[in-house]
Amino acid sequence: MFTLYLFLSIIVLELLLLFFTKKFSSKATIVLKVLSILFAVVYSVRLVTSDKFDDILMLNCSYMSPFLVAFMLFLKGFTLVCVMITALTSFYKCKTTENILKYLVPIISILNIIFFYQNVQAFFGASEVDLISFRSLQFAVETVLMATISIYYFISSIKTFKNKSFLKDIFNALGIFTLLFIAVLPVSFFNILFGTFGDEADGFTSTHRMTLYFCVAIFFVIYFALRNRKKNEKELALVYMATACLIQFCYTININNLSFTNLPFHICNTAVFLIFIAYVFRVKSIFYFTLLVNVIGGMFAMVLPDTSGSLFMWYNVRFWYNHIYITILPVLGVVLNVYERPNLKMMIKAIGIFSIYFVSMIFVNAYVNSFASVDYFFLEGNAISKHASFLELWRINFNLTVVVNNTAYTTHWLYDIFLYFGYIILMFIIWLLYTNIFKVQDHYAEVSLLRKIDRLEEKQTRKKLFGNMNKPLNIRSKKMVNISHFTKKYPSSKVKAVDDFSLKVKEGEVFGFLGHNGSGKSTLIKSMVGIQSITSGKIEICGFDIQKQPLQAKALIGYVSDNHSVYEHLTGREYVNYIADLYNVSKEKRTQIIEKYINLFNLKDAFDNPIKSYSHGMKQKVVVIAALVHEPKVWILDEPLTGLDPTSAFQIKECMREHANKNNIVFFSSHVIEIVEKICDRIAIIKKGKLQGVYDMEQLKKEKVDLEDLYMSFISPKDEEIK
Repeated sequence: MFTLYLFLSIIVLELLLLFFTKKFSSKATIVLKVLSILFAVVYSVRLVTSDKFDDILMLNCSYMSPFLVAFMLFLKGFTLVCVMITALTSFYKCKTTENILKYLVPIISILNIIFFYQNVQAFFGASEVDLISFRSLQFAVETVLMATISIYYFISSIKTFKNKSFLKDIFNALGIFTLLFIAVLPVSFFNILFGTFGDEADGFTSTHRMTLYFCVAIFFVIYFALRNRKKNEKELALVYMATACLIQFCYTININNLSFTNLPFHICNTAVFLIFIAYVFRVKSIFYFTLLVNVIGGMFAMVLPDTSGSLFMWYNVRFWYNHIYITILPVLGVVLNVYERPNLKMMIKAIGIFSIYFVSMIFVNAYVNSFASVDYFFLEGNAISKHASFLELWRINFNLTVVVNNTAYTTHWLYDIFLYFGYIILMFIIWLLYTNIFKVQDHYAEVSLLRKIDRLEEKQTRKKLFGNMNKPLNIRSKKMVNISHFTKKYPSSKVKAVDDFSLKVKEGEVFGFLGHNGSGKSTLIKSMVGIQSITSGKIEICGFDIQKQPLQAKALIGYVSDNHSVYEHLTGREYVNYIADLYNVSKEKRTQIIEKYINLFNLKDAFDNPIKSYSHGMKQKVVVIAALVHEPKVWILDEPLTGLDPTSAFQIKECMREHANKNNIVFFSSHVIEIVEKICDRIAIIKKGKLQGVYDMEQLKKEKVDLEDLYMSFISPKDEEIK
């Protein structure tokens, strides 16, 4: 009969809700939010009242069969998922949770109504129970509200029902529901189903190590599962876990039995509440306190756990659940970009809040220990000092006692000072650790983004070229290097390294690129050869776009860098053959080219010696041979003659002219006027990232314009100092 009343209550409430939202459709969202808040309040009453559920399920109940015990255990976990989904969905727009609310929560609600009596039996731990007691009525109201909200979502979705997506939505909802169930497993779940398992998770036993590995693994699983989700979905997931952490902690707390001796004042206990407040109410100062303070406490607690007995005992499961959450949730909030990275200002605020907390715990410990026994923040017991003998001596011997009204209040002043400053130091260490972790994350995020852009551009390019990537994207630039509106800005700089640079270099030319150090020459060249990305604009190598067709463009390039980095443990021959293999040069062809250049550069005697034994000039010559071994259409050199003796410089200049005479392109940078003047057909001058002009050398000679005077006209005294 009581079950029938519950069903009738749901029908009446549902009709009222449908009528109200139909008449005042603009207020429907507000009504649902109000109902969700009311539901959360009603559930919170159950959360902090006496509950024998776990005790009953772990016993062989005479009034419940083993199958029914297992069923009730799962129903309890499923109900907890439904409770949080019902309370949160109205505040966070997420299709998956709405599907869970529409399709699965009504089923769980109906099961709770059908097995209402068994639920109440488990609450009270008795075979005969009063169905109209406060506890029973509270559960009835909770169930009715949850069913009403979920059925409303289901009825509202009928208008937009789509046959094709129904099964997909159901399977997706079931999958996510399973993951959410794992996040809120009843603490007695493992003990009931599997009994005792593992030794005590302490002292780095195999069980302890396995648990720590799991903690690390779960962080990365959650991170990779959420990193590409929308921000509201990330927020919902974090709020869900923060709420789950709070519920797991509060489930075994009876508000009627709270006193000064069992308040949740330990740093990890306070973290459970603070993380919930930080995520649900978006309180930044509290969040950064949890990130910079509570995470340290959580990590130490897991490394030095205060546990006993089998790993699957309910109090141990609760310990690990809560400490995993308080350790990973703040870090996830930052790495998932829900909160910004911590800075020094946030650090100082966190230290301030921690100082208030620490001093408060000194007074609370001194007061309570005058009539009872507590150890808030481990300021009284030996949980920390037992790991260092000098700390134990400090804790015992250096005490400060104040007597007020014949009551002694004692603090361990030296031990407390050590703990305080030790914790502050740890906060700075973890802040530095975060900084480096976030740098690594940013690097890989940038790489991942660039890869996505590359894949998208490649897809678009393939479409334009009808799948033939070996065809130049711009046929008009087939015989030239075409730089169009190229701009490069480094993330760490506010100034553009190269700004709106456009240039065309035709085949058969030796083209010189002039500019003082820091003017942008190397930046442009590194983008030309594909070493670094392009902020905007494009660079085409014989019609191939270096961004969209990188492999095809690079196959046409021979590159001599300004630092001639080589594998110095290889011989010259091994290194050049290695480069030839990369470009698929036949053995006959490479042998012919290698012989030609080792004779030209007088390297025959040294070519089979390790490169580390070479002089600067010899290394440069090996790099030149490696750049020419595949006979590139475009030969690009960055300051190629710096530090070379006159003979070596002359030989490389001759190679440059010879290569251009074969209808190839030679493009090299320099700030040495004499070299550019002798071998170049045309030149370009760059200053502070901007192109100043392009000049034909023959025309300059006809007009009797001195190149040095021309170059200096673009260089201010300040620029010359840089040079």
